[in-house]
Amino acid sequence: MVLEEFSQNFYQLEHNSKEMTQKSANHRVAIIEHKSIICSGYSAVFHIHAAAVEVQLKKLITLIDRKTGERTQEHRRFIKHNQVAIARFELTQSDETISMEPFKRFPQLSHFMLRDEVMVEPLLLVKFLK
Repeated sequence: MVLEEFSQNFYQLEHNSKEMTQKSANHRVAIIEHKSIICSGYSAVFHIHAAAVEVQLKKLITLIDRKTGERTQEHRRFIKHNQVAIARFELTQSDETISMEPFKRFPQLSHFMLRDEVMVEPLLLVKFLK
């Protein structure tokens, strides 16, 4: 990956890897505010910098302790307010793909947000793990 700054606050990314463009990926999510539980099948709008696409939660992989960062419970059925989890999200539109940088490779470009259709405030903060 080559990062070139061509103007203040604008960057050009170049890489040959196809792994960055995909329809589904595992993400670390922290639920900031949500009134009910979130489980497989949950749909939301995935805000990726200037883009917004619809996604669906396909699988909750593990729950993570907020203080230690360690995995605590595998294969959870749901997550709720103030919990952190690793989850698999998939785009709902079959012809769409999104480009993402893994957190380890480029932390500034790996933070995203999920919003519920009725909520104005962000529900989840997301890190693309890869």
